[in-house]
Amino acid sequence: MEILTASVSIITLSIVLLYLGLRFRIPSIVSFLIIGMLVGPYGFGLITNETAIDTFGNIGIILLLFTIGLEFSFQKLLRTWRTVIIGGLVQVCLTIVAITLLSGLFHMPLNEALMFGFIVSLSSTAIVMKILQERGQVDTLQGRALLGILIFQDLAIIPMMLIAPLLFGSSGPDLRPQIRRLLRNLPGLHQPALP
Repeated sequence: MEILTASVSIITLSIVLLYLGLRFRIPSIVSFLIIGMLVGPYGFGLITNETAIDTFGNIGIILLLFTIGLEFSFQKLLRTWRTVIIGGLVQVCLTIVAITLLSGLFHMPLNEALMFGFIVSLSSTAIVMKILQERGQVDTLQGRALLGILIFQDLAIIPMMLIAPLLFGSSGPDLRPQIRRLLRNLPGLHQPALP
């Protein structure tokens, strides 16, 4: 009975907030985020099981990205690879530098300022793509360029995660053996030349 009551309450709240969002031209993804905050354990507490929240959240993201993928052409994205690499690199680097410098004005330690820059330089692919989908811009030139930059940001998380432990004094995993193994398998490189 509790599940039924919670479901009816969530659906009712969703209808009201989505209608208000449409009236005030607020993207539906923002309305969904507000609904999630209100029905979750820190809002009205309609859903308190964190495992269920995580599961439904993952299902929602998968369905959202699947529907966006149906109307998107990967071949067209590859045509904008220069924009993606240059634009993504410039955006990530400039954001990190700007946030690090601004954080320095507030006397934040350099390692924390860099970490803050890492965080601010990233965007949510799912949220941005949903907004593009609502505007009908997913398969436009700017939509493809924006998606490419978002993918670049997603890939930039890997070096950021490798650098993060070094910023806070922990050594992190030793990746040198894996790098050596990778280099040995590349054509033209001989094992004795590597340390």
